[in-house]
Amino acid sequence: MTSDRRDRIERAKALGRVAYRLARGGEIVGNVDVDSQEKRLTEYRRGPLSIDLWEPWRPGAFETEFSRLRVSYAGEKVLELRWDRADSFNVLLFRPGAWEELI
Repeated sequence: MTSDRRDRIERAKALGRVAYRLARGGEIVGNVDVDSQEKRLTEYRRGPLSIDLWEPWRPGAFETEFSRLRVSYAGEKVLELRWDRADSFNVLLFRPGAWEELI
C-alpha cells in the first residue's frame, strides 16, 4: 500500500470518527432491514450535510453484525464506512472536498 493511499484511508477514518459522534447525536428514525440484518437508523442533518448511521440495535447482536456510516454532501455520497466488533473495518467510499470543513 502506498503512503498516499494509507494517508487517504487515515483521513477517511478521522473524518468518520467525527461524523460518528455527530450522527450519534442525531434523530433516531427507527429500525430498518439492511442486508438481512435489523439496524437502528440514526440521521443527522445540517444544511447540505447529512449523515446516516446504521447500527445493530439488539443487546445480543453478534460481533460480526456490521455498522455503517454514510456521509452525503448536497445529495452526493462522499464518505461511507462499514465495520463490526470483530475488528473488520472498511472504507467503502471517500471523496475529499468542501464537505470536510462542515464536520
